[in-house]
Amino acid sequence: MKNAKFSCMGKFDVLLSNKFFCCALFLIISFVFVLFFETAVSPIFAEQGCDSSVFKLMGLAILKGKVPYRDLFDHKGPVMYFIQAFAQMIIPGRYGIFILRTVSLTFCSLLWFKISKWFIAPKRGLLVVLLTFFTYYSIESLYGRECGNLTEDWSILFITISFYNVVKLSQLINGKIQCEYLKLITIGFCFSCCFFIRPNDAVAFIGGPVIGLLWLLIENKNCKKIGIVISCVATGALIICIPVIIYFLANNALYDFWYGLIGYNSMYSGGIRCMLLECFRVNKYQYLPILVTVCTMAWYINKSMLRLLIPTCILCYILLGSLCFDHYFIVWLPVVFLAFWILLFSKSNCWGIKVLSLMLYFSLSFYCGRNILKIPYRLYSDYKIYKGIVPKEVEFYKRSSCVFEDVKETDSIWSYNLGWNDSVNTFGVLWKNGIVPDNRFPLVFLCEDMMSEDMDITVNNPKYILLSKDNAMLSTYAERDSLFIVEKYKVLSSCNNPNLVMYERK
Repeated sequence: MKNAKFSCMGKFDVLLSNKFFCCALFLIISFVFVLFFETAVSPIFAEQGCDSSVFKLMGLAILKGKVPYRDLFDHKGPVMYFIQAFAQMIIPGRYGIFILRTVSLTFCSLLWFKISKWFIAPKRGLLVVLLTFFTYYSIESLYGRECGNLTEDWSILFITISFYNVVKLSQLINGKIQCEYLKLITIGFCFSCCFFIRPNDAVAFIGGPVIGLLWLLIENKNCKKIGIVISCVATGALIICIPVIIYFLANNALYDFWYGLIGYNSMYSGGIRCMLLECFRVNKYQYLPILVTVCTMAWYINKSMLRLLIPTCILCYILLGSLCFDHYFIVWLPVVFLAFWILLFSKSNCWGIKVLSLMLYFSLSFYCGRNILKIPYRLYSDYKIYKGIVPKEVEFYKRSSCVFEDVKETDSIWSYNLGWNDSVNTFGVLWKNGIVPDNRFPLVFLCEDMMSEDMDITVNNPKYILLSKDNAMLSTYAERDSLFIVEKYKVLSSCNNPNLVMYERK
């Protein structure tokens, strides 16, 4: 019986060394994860998501010839919108995004498994990947029905590729730091892609490990290679940076691009000074223990990995900002949490450190006081909730389509006050019905100056105005705009749940 058991385990090891088996295994895991947990892109759900509905709309706008920031404003990076446009170009609607998310997550999990195998046995490596997925669910599921297609969901692909190359180049594997040009250029390429999705994540989770690699070079007295590393990474970054700048320059939107990505986000975060001050606030202290724990385990188990983790942990804590939304921690997966699980399952006698680290993980604030042992019950309750919600959502978006039936020029619709609240997401009806609004700020809260001409319907005099009764009218203009609409417009169509009214200029 013993021999039979070892024979089975040996066969499983052989399977884990087979590339086709691993690809198929992680494809199935990723497919199931995206299908059931990323409700904003999954074909079995109708929910559009909040942030996700904005990103999908930006992608659709690009396909219709609009230029991000100049014609339609949002404050995430352009690579995010190009990904959305590419996915919808492959297959219109959510299926293209669903397929691309599945492929992306499959590739991430394969690299997580490869990184794990450099430090621990293949079976433990598989367990590390499964626990990383578990952490992914634990973080993402708390963000309600916003799951999937967030900036962090796409950033982890580039962070994972970069971390894989950094670890391979470092002395963590064979004791000798290498300088392979292609890998370094790939790191720079990934940095630029991630930067043009969300700059903070690129600096912390790609810049951090690169700083750790330079640290290892200095320790090993290989200072001559520092110039090679920096120049190759910079070259890789320019591969994306130059085409992006040329695109916005050619469309006379370079300032709009700079303001949307850098200027607005600096104002949104309060700047570097504010981020540094926030590090000493109580609401951020709760996230320090996991970072300290990972570094402590690395100190006792793998000091070379510690060099990569220290700058990453410092940067990610500073750049976390003050809001600390749950989904921000998705980007911690490919470096912080992957390292946590690898170190936990590595061969070491530091059992006390490992037990304390595991106890701390289960008490993380990501769970918001929820007992982690209740996750199976949560999965079941979510299933019961969604079973009742999905048909209602399908009807919700189906009813919304009647508002656009009599509109002859769908590219002339002004999205007046569409948005989302706890009960309804009226903004999602735009993308669902293939409507790219005519106004630059379809989400009113994104406009810094509420008195600007971009927000003024009396100046722009749009042909159609789409108004939501589920969302409040702009307080700045409520009385004046109401009178203007009554005087200059007539009701073309309307619907209930969502409570939308389409006005046409008289």
